[in-house]
Amino acid sequence: MDSTDLITIDPAILGGTPVFKGTRVPLKTLFEYLENDYTLEQFLECFPSITREMARNVLMRILLDECVPWPMRGLLAVHDCASLQQQGWSGKQNDELLRRAAEQFDLFVTADQGSQYQQNLTDAPIAILELSTNDIRRIRVSAPAIALAAATIQPREYVKLMVN
Repeated sequence: MDSTDLITIDPAILGGTPVFKGTRVPLKTLFEYLENDYTLEQFLECFPSITREMARNVLMRILLDECVPWPMRGLLAVHDCASLQQQGWSGKQNDELLRRAAEQFDLFVTADQGSQYQQNLTDAPIAILELSTNDIRRIRVSAPAIALAAATIQPREYVKLMVN
């Protein structure tokens, strides 16, 4: 299931804010609730048009590259984040790394500026989000944009995000 099955982005609905498909409930509301220590149950109680399945399907497994600061996982805390080191994949080459990642994860986050040119990532078996920096201060400032990009990226899509 990809995000087009779960999310609607339509200028006629909340000005194009990504919402759960078939509703007017912004996707970011789920993330805000979970980041503020509300449970999924509390979110579902407040927004009865969202099913448990809808909410769980927008949460994903994310693999953080070695060049991405580990504290970034806190910005994606509603998702299940792991690092290359935790997986025992430190130092792996991109082809092998992406193949392994695709077996267990939905999204690979990197700050490797050359990765787009090292191989044809349009054929990568996993969605890839490339950040323009690995400066944690700049990443924290851009947390909402990063969370939105992670939530709306399509399977096997490559997105480069400029971090301010």
